[in-house]
Amino acid sequence: MTRLAGLTSGSTEVNRPWMVAPFSTASATFSVLDRKITTAPFIREADLMWTYPTSFPTASITSSTESIASSTESITSSTESITSSTESIASSTESIASSTESITSSTESIASSTESIASSTESIASSTESIASSTESIASSTESIASSTEKSIASSTESIASSTESIASSTESIASSTESIASSTESIASSTESIASSTESITSSTESIASSTESIASSTESITSSTESITSSTESIASSTESIASSTESIASSTESIASSTESIASSTESIASSTESIASSTESIASSTESIASSTESIASSTESIASSTEQDAASAAPNLCSRPSRALRLARRPVHGQQTLRNTSAR
Repeated sequence: MTRLAGLTSGSTEVNRPWMVAPFSTASATFSVLDRKITTAPFIREADLMWTYPTSFPTASITSSTESIASSTESITSSTESITSSTESIASSTESIASSTESITSSTESIASSTESIASSTESIASSTESIASSTESIASSTESIASSTEKSIASSTESIASSTESIASSTESIASSTESIASSTESIASSTESIASSTESITSSTESIASSTESIASSTESITSSTESITSSTESIASSTESIASSTESIASSTESIASSTESIASSTESIASSTESIASSTESIASSTESIASSTESIASSTESIASSTEQDAASAAPNLCSRPSRALRLARRPVHGQQTLRNTSAR
């Protein structure tokens, strides 16, 4: 048992941190930890004593402190989870942007490949028409060669043969006329006319031969021109065939490009769907972590209140048991209060 210590007039301050009590002598009333004690207006030393525990209970406060520490760790963990989820959302958003760009690029590639296929198809059609035209030109040139060979050369050859026969006949006629001149003077005039006529026939036949020769030369040039036309048409057909082959390869390549771009679009679409699900999952994780933080904050508040309540309860349970001597403390003072009175430290009884 320890006497009341450290009291002064108007207030009391105990040498234990949880025991602080206001004290008033003016109203002849003082209180200790919410317990009011009414006494005579004059209190002499050694009239009041109290008792209090020698140790302060800490089990409840320790438990509440551990709960606060646990809740703080939960908040830290939830904050890290929110940070991780936020980074995941940012990464997923970048993935969606990249996939969208890939889809755009693939769509442009499909459009370009489609245009290439259309252009190659037109080139094939044009080359096919060129082959058909060249084939017709070859046929026409072949007919021209045949016609030139059959008509011009044959006709000229016949004309040359006829003219040659006419020359031979005229030569014979000249020889016969010469003999006739020698044998008969009378027939000189007639033979001379015959020679003149034969000479004209030879001249005419020579001109016919020259004309036939020119006709043969012209026909030969026509055949040469037709042959060159056939050669040119053949080269045109070969070039058109190569163009068709190249266009066919271009169509095949463009078709593969379209297929590849379509697969890329499908893959990018799946990536966007996956990233969207990841964002949704991360958003749910953030919401869950936020709720966990709120719950932990409430737990900390509750633990803090529990510590405060435990402190108040422990302090109340440790309140001094005020006691006095009935023969002295409960009787009225026989003399008035003069100045301030002070309770001093006294030894234990």
